[in-house]
Amino acid sequence: MLTQKTAITIKAPLHAKADASKDTAFYPQLNGLRFVFIFMVLLHHWMSVGYMFLQYRIGWVGVDLFFVLSGFLIGEILLRESDVSKNRLYSIRNFVIRRALRIFPLYYAVILLYSFFVNSGGIILYNLTYTNNILQAFNLSLVDKEFWHLWSLCVEEQFYLLFPFLIFFVRKRFLPAVLIGGILFSVVARFTLTAFVSMPDPHVLMPLSLDSLFLGVMLAYLKNYHPELLNKILGSQTRALGVVALSVVALCLLCFFNNKIMVYGFLRLVGSIGGFFLIGYSAIKQYKGPLKIFLENSWVSMLGKISYGLYLVHPFVEKIWAQTEEKNPVRNFVLNLHIPIISNRYVVDFFFLFTITVAISYLSFHFFEKRFLKLKSLFT
Repeated sequence: MLTQKTAITIKAPLHAKADASKDTAFYPQLNGLRFVFIFMVLLHHWMSVGYMFLQYRIGWVGVDLFFVLSGFLIGEILLRESDVSKNRLYSIRNFVIRRALRIFPLYYAVILLYSFFVNSGGIILYNLTYTNNILQAFNLSLVDKEFWHLWSLCVEEQFYLLFPFLIFFVRKRFLPAVLIGGILFSVVARFTLTAFVSMPDPHVLMPLSLDSLFLGVMLAYLKNYHPELLNKILGSQTRALGVVALSVVALCLLCFFNNKIMVYGFLRLVGSIGGFFLIGYSAIKQYKGPLKIFLENSWVSMLGKISYGLYLVHPFVEKIWAQTEEKNPVRNFVLNLHIPIISNRYVVDFFFLFTITVAISYLSFHFFEKRFLKLKSLFT
């Protein structure tokens, strides 16, 4: 059982297993949620607007849900370490190294291989320095489509480099005010830049993603220091899922009216609030019934575990697939069967893209990434 050495000793939920060699407690349902989030993104990128999402193309909110989840997990790691650390800079160094061991090996392997053998897009320096999002914000036309998704990985990396200093050098009693201020700032900044400044894609900048990230950190803060309050906020499973359902309805309405200012200004906040309840209830109380069975299913959990690889490689797989799909005999055979739904080109392409992407990500995780993950225990 994980304990927090704070002014008040706080015990983690019974289902949150701890491992001294890992960054934080293990929550058995969060890998399932990771799969749900990445699947939303894949549907958004690979399926027709008309076929899957109609005009409510909200699958990209999966990225913001990932931000909330990252904020929660990273926030918990850093809050726990800041309470017991005797050398703040040493702890920050170790945290950054552990993050690098998780993120860098696959990221740089994929970027370099794709850039050298397929297409660098002329922006390899931006991709290698995690500044792709800054380029997109000011000149999206310079970024080829298969590199667009890297903005979110850039946001997270920039967050990982700066956020530890906030946790270690700001007094805990001031942290809620800082988090709330960051959430309000990001919403106001997105609204202002969209309404009054001519920028191609301002929402990809890291400060404009703070509402999602800081809502996750707020969840970690409440879990560690005010668990009774968090329990009251989350309430029952029905309440938590009710808030999630209301968030989905609000997202659909925002997309239906298709007002760019409203969508960029508030859509991400609405999705992130839903994510606060969705992730919070899973981590703190655990879902029961069919949702528990689904989220803890071994196959779903496995797909969630490799979600980083799925997200990183999926546009590159799509780009290569698009160059060969017309000559693919298996694909053409299935399409020519004219079976309702199954022979729909979007379904066929999605099936092949998903299968290939999962295979690459699974092999990468088990035969490449794990070699580096084992080194994380050296920096605890």
